[in-house]
Amino acid sequence: MTVISSLTQNVYAINGEVLTFPVTIASGESLSDAADFGSGKLVGIIIPGSWTTASLTFSASADGTTFKDLYDDAVERAIPSGSVLADHFIALDYRNWLMVKALKVRSGAAGVPVTQGADRVITLVAIN
Repeated sequence: MTVISSLTQNVYAINGEVLTFPVTIASGESLSDAADFGSGKLVGIIIPGSWTTASLTFSASADGTTFKDLYDDAVERAIPSGSVLADHFIALDYRNWLMVKALKVRSGAAGVPVTQGADRVITLVAIN
């Protein structure tokens, strides 16, 4: 059994496999390339050691091809900048990501993106 835990959740997967998907926000840009999780489910995000302070928002796809900004009802899904710290692992509740097959990560909000000062490799962690 694979167990990934945080202070707020436990994710259990029988014979589960932890998968990592590096995505890059290029220098001077705010949106990463895409990670396709296949049948995996997102459970965490690893922020690189160098990070220009910003919240995280997302462009998501249910089919792996068509991407749209991710909203919960009428509110853009975001991880606030105070929680997005350099060289940290952010644990996520997989239940909030079940509909996402592929994902792009944005620095800042869709309407107010924050460009990164150099290439930033963010690692998305999924469990299969």
